[in-house]
Amino acid sequence: MKTLRVNEVMLPKQNGGVTGDIEDAAGENEEPNVGQKEDAQSVDGSMKRDYRDDKLMHTVLDSDKKNIDKSKAIQEASSQNINTFSPDLAFSKITDNYRFAKELYGDTLIRQITGYDSSYIERNVNIPEFQRELRENIKQNVDELREEGLIDDEYEVTEKGEEFAALSLIEDELEELEGKGLIGSKRSQQRHDKGEVIGTKRYSRSEPYRNIDTRRTVKVATRRGRQTVKKEDIRLKDKESEGSIELIYLIDTSGSMKGEKIEMAKKAGVGLTYKAEQNNDDVGLILFSSDVHTAVKPGATLMNISKNLVKARTKGETDISRGLNKAVSTFTDKNTEKHIILLTDGLQTKGKEPIRTLLPSLDKLLHHDIGLTFVGINMDETGRDLAQKIVDHVDGDIHNVNSIEHLDGEILGSYENL
Repeated sequence: MKTLRVNEVMLPKQNGGVTGDIEDAAGENEEPNVGQKEDAQSVDGSMKRDYRDDKLMHTVLDSDKKNIDKSKAIQEASSQNINTFSPDLAFSKITDNYRFAKELYGDTLIRQITGYDSSYIERNVNIPEFQRELRENIKQNVDELREEGLIDDEYEVTEKGEEFAALSLIEDELEELEGKGLIGSKRSQQRHDKGEVIGTKRYSRSEPYRNIDTRRTVKVATRRGRQTVKKEDIRLKDKESEGSIELIYLIDTSGSMKGEKIEMAKKAGVGLTYKAEQNNDDVGLILFSSDVHTAVKPGATLMNISKNLVKARTKGETDISRGLNKAVSTFTDKNTEKHIILLTDGLQTKGKEPIRTLLPSLDKLLHHDIGLTFVGINMDETGRDLAQKIVDHVDGDIHNVNSIEHLDGEILGSYENL
């Protein structure tokens, strides 16, 4: 079988296929039997970058288009906490209580595994003849996923399935961002002293004053609560550092982020990584709730980030302090500007006094000179008040996203403003 090497992963060229898939879904308040060790923390190091060249991206997507289309169901299932695929269970859930099935699977996933619009199923779900056709469609679509190696004989997603789901996620987001005009141009790069300015470093007496990065210096002093600049606050434009900015995209994956919120958070992560790579910046990823589930060091590839995003599942409470602490230790020791983009839809739910619980973590950001942008989804007054206290403490920025469909634009905008 002819193959195409992409990002050190061998992807077989395939011929046909229908979209579809489903999971071994749990009850309303139960957690599904996840086919992965979700609570195990993993840190992935920097890897050689791919997907810098748009022509390569289009070659990859065109060559495996049909498998990528089929993997959209896997991508959607992950955002609904659907981890394994059983056609009999899917049929049972849909025909026994369709309203509950819609809440469990979501309209998009139901359409992908059945081939019918949600409204059509709702009108006909109790008709025996339609039920027979529905059962056959679900079985056929799930069987095709298995035949292509995207799920195994136990209906669990395979590594190949995760890879194609990641490609599907990349394709969807880049097409959407291109349509919105949000990608395509590189951020202008400054030059200084006959060299490219791509980072900052600390001041020493041997350095000429013209090399002082005024904006960065003032920012450091302000974060430390000073009204005057001290020597230890001074930052210089560095022509030898390997990247201008290290970013960590810190995503709240607590239970309330299930569905559209986590789906848009994943897409925003793809757009952020793609744009940062264009600007020679490094992106890392941390997924957290009441614990940290995934940690990827800045400098990972777009494919690596996307695969980890696909694996994200929502559960538990929100412990922002745990996420921030992990972010501090996940940054590399390179002499670069470091910044966290935190995305959450709720309050710090661990601890009785949220701001007091968070203060030690926020002080770590100040000590390590790490910037913070707080992006909140539909925050209420209490949430906005806490977010404001957080960013005030570290001299950060705050964004409240009221329309979830604009989340990727907000994330890219916060990055461009760094």
